[in-house]
Amino acid sequence: MNTISTRLLLVLLSQNNTRPGFNGYRSGRINQIAKFSSSAPNDFECHRIFPPFDRELHEFYRNNFSPQRNKRVVPSLPRDSNAHDAIYVLTKQSCDSQKKDIVVALRLTRSNVDKEYTFLRSLCCAKEHRRQGLGLHLVRASLQSYDSTCCYYCFASSDLVGFYQEAGFVRIPPNVIKDTMSNYTPAPKWLLQYFKSMADRWNQRGKSLELFLHYPVQKFPTHIVLLQHCSEVSKSTATGWLVDDNLYHDSIGYVWPSVVPLGPRVHVHRWVWSGRNDNVMIEKKIQDLASNFRLFLLWTGGSRNEEETQRNSEEQTESVYIILDGTWQEAQKMFRKVPLLWNLPRISFSDIPSSKYTLRRDYTGWRERFSTRSDGGGDLLCTSEVMATLLGERGDVIGANEIRCRLDVFQMNYPLIQEQRQKSKHKHGNDLHGNDSKET
Repeated sequence: MNTISTRLLLVLLSQNNTRPGFNGYRSGRINQIAKFSSSAPNDFECHRIFPPFDRELHEFYRNNFSPQRNKRVVPSLPRDSNAHDAIYVLTKQSCDSQKKDIVVALRLTRSNVDKEYTFLRSLCCAKEHRRQGLGLHLVRASLQSYDSTCCYYCFASSDLVGFYQEAGFVRIPPNVIKDTMSNYTPAPKWLLQYFKSMADRWNQRGKSLELFLHYPVQKFPTHIVLLQHCSEVSKSTATGWLVDDNLYHDSIGYVWPSVVPLGPRVHVHRWVWSGRNDNVMIEKKIQDLASNFRLFLLWTGGSRNEEETQRNSEEQTESVYIILDGTWQEAQKMFRKVPLLWNLPRISFSDIPSSKYTLRRDYTGWRERFSTRSDGGGDLLCTSEVMATLLGERGDVIGANEIRCRLDVFQMNYPLIQEQRQKSKHKHGNDLHGNDSKET
């Protein structure tokens, strides 16, 4: 697929300009549409058009939509203008007239079940313009223009996997759709059931159907520092490494493939603390971070109010969250013996979910000693649960559920995964980012 270098400019007119105040708008004629790309590549322009549609759009679909030459199909199109349905087209000036020909078209329909999900459907490219990157550009531009904060999904044949992955979609593996290994699924149940019914129809015709999801990207990733006790490094029950996409893929990916890449969502670095001799190194790193980031320590006695106060005063500065990684006894020891931690602003979670972590037994009564709840230490989260809760409170529910899903799979397959992890360590090292040193 050829890459078009010129970048599409998104200049979508406000919703208030649709109907009847948009220059006497009456129909979906190509010269009476809401343009949101003033300088598309190679004389192409991106538009959102509104019903009722002229014959040109119907003829475009009739000539290009069906893969069968003798079958002329027009997919369903919205009959009236509304905020839940949108038709986007890519047009090109005709050589012999002032007419603008449709080159690519697609439809976006917001779900009636969950407004956070929008269906990408009826994507069609003119036969003579295929394999030029035009469909890819319209998909990217229309998703950004319609709603950059929602989750998009589509169903497509398996030969389009590469196209949708290049457009930013994630293919949901079949075993993830069929199995119920984790309580946290990459898509809501209504969507998985809808897809299964569609896939069954395709299978009856000897064809395979794939489910693709396009997750919204956080404006700022979550930056986390794991201040890790040295004894935690070699423990097979540690969970901090689950957020590393490469380590997860090599250790568990064969059991349950990762659906949502965490790399763009959470940046994790590890500092190993083995005693007071490491205090100088730790304190220097904290001081270096403080010059560019707001620092917060996840620890008891904190609140979200302090974070909001700093955020309002330093709106353009990103935050870094320091998590003490070890047993509760080791975490308290690190907090006592690293004095610079005492002066950091603290935050704690407003609503702590019950822990699902079961790999470490309560032989010494630590749950009763450190828990503040009467449910047997349900508020004592493991490292990956802390990171998932942090992402959830920052609004990244998708990333949070992916971490919890990975933890579920890790615990359910713990004996089988250990051997694979040993092989992975030889490839990446012990560190979260494949580095054996004490710092990243």
